[in-house]
Amino acid sequence: ITAVLVNFDSYRTRRVEKTRTYILKPRQDGSLYFVSGHQEYVNNNLVRLEGNYRRFDKIAGFEGNLSELSMLGENDGRIIFANTPYDKNKNATLILLNPASMKLEQELDTGVNFSRTDVRLNGDKIVVCLNDKIIVIDKSLKERAEVSLPQGLKDKIEREPQYDQYGFPDVYFGGYDVSSDFKRFVYADEQGLKLINIADSSEILLAPTVPITGSKLLKNYYHSSPRFVADGQKVISTLLGYESAVGYTLCNLEEGTYRTYDFASEAASTAFIRYDTGLLEINTYIRPNGKQTGEYKTLFLDFYTGEVKEIELKDPGETGYIVFPEACYVGLDYAAFITCEFDDNDYANNMSYLNRLNLKTLAVEDKIVTVKAANTSILGVLADGRILFWYSLNPSEEGIGITE
Repeated sequence: ITAVLVNFDSYRTRRVEKTRTYILKPRQDGSLYFVSGHQEYVNNNLVRLEGNYRRFDKIAGFEGNLSELSMLGENDGRIIFANTPYDKNKNATLILLNPASMKLEQELDTGVNFSRTDVRLNGDKIVVCLNDKIIVIDKSLKERAEVSLPQGLKDKIEREPQYDQYGFPDVYFGGYDVSSDFKRFVYADEQGLKLINIADSSEILLAPTVPITGSKLLKNYYHSSPRFVADGQKVISTLLGYESAVGYTLCNLEEGTYRTYDFASEAASTAFIRYDTGLLEINTYIRPNGKQTGEYKTLFLDFYTGEVKEIELKDPGETGYIVFPEACYVGLDYAAFITCEFDDNDYANNMSYLNRLNLKTLAVEDKIVTVKAANTSILGVLADGRILFWYSLNPSEEGIGITE
């Protein structure tokens, strides 16, 4: 007996999204038992792409999940990716991809599992920041070394977290980063943002934890995911509030000063910085001094100057939804970001627009690629401005593209 179940994408549209087929056989008493089965997504040809791009079915030689890939940088015409599986039983790998052929040309098993926020290109080296050490790999994926953490930093990481009666931390660790010469470390704890210099075994407080007044529950805004930026001259961190980011702190190491910025989208985190040029907030809700203005703006923070400039968008699209990291990537000379339009009645009419920002002029090329119906994510931006992206509605309608 063959039984076929159909799944609709919604009972409003009654489109068949997938089918489940079951093969059963009867026993002598007339009852049935399961023999085999499979499910199959239906290609309804809902996805449409427009623009100047080249499409591929997949990355040849890569069998993993595209959502687990993160672009770190480039080396000799190849793109460096970190493949960080969500499955903690699998090791993370580093990949060299040929963007012209969309083929995986080299892969290195790191021997450990880590998240995409633990790895970055630091100078001319790939650096993986672990709890007990730093793994250093050259951009050709051939040479590997390890760097020990300062004992004081290891002690901070190994502490057991402690929380107050409301679940907020009294003992806290917010991540660390290392300078390109491996002589300085920056980290965040419950006291604030701190810098360790191993040359003279010194430790200084760059910026204190921000106390909150007028709240019975929240005590502090904590620094998180510090990163050396601006050629190591500055350090930036995310300020965390209740369940979301509330702003940023940029420390000038040469002057010994810091500045706070009171804008950040809910899912913002400096942990996703790949180049130390700046960060981009797309359609972020403006709340100066904690007061909501009702405005959504797109802002670029330049790490070198510390200036914040508003990016004027011809069509900002939908506002008010959470912008996740895969919707934006700041590269060396260009950035890319996605704006959207949603149809509440039928997701097949949802639109995603791929936009490019010139970081030197801050000029926007809007809607260089349009994707209808599918969820769209940015994998990275090359130095020449090409944008690598992928889209997926379901396994029958998905692909990967690179702009020309």
